[in-house]
Amino acid sequence: MVAIASVATSIAANQLSSSKTGTPSPDDLLLVAYELGASWKMLGKTLAIPEPELEHIEADNPLDLFERCYSVLKRWTEVFGSAATYECLARALQHPIVGRGKLAVKYCGVIPGYQGK
Repeated sequence: MVAIASVATSIAANQLSSSKTGTPSPDDLLLVAYELGASWKMLGKTLAIPEPELEHIEADNPLDLFERCYSVLKRWTEVFGSAATYECLARALQHPIVGRGKLAVKYCGVIPGYQGK
């Protein structure tokens, strides 16, 4: 749990230059989920979704990768509310364990190559 809190703190500490602000739209969540693929569980961990919830998502959707992806994003928005922002999603997508920086650029409006302050 300490590691998750550390990741969440580092995500909050490093601000991104993003053209999108606020919470991700339902359409953007669907599109990210569609392209996320096998990285869904690592993204969930990076977004501080507890391991038991990730296991529950996996058990509920044993054959449907898209539903796992969408469920983790939906759960994140439910748990964190207005703190579930494009910036946080972008930072999580760019995290080395997730490795989906191109999705951050495409759906979160991140400027490619920008490293933050």
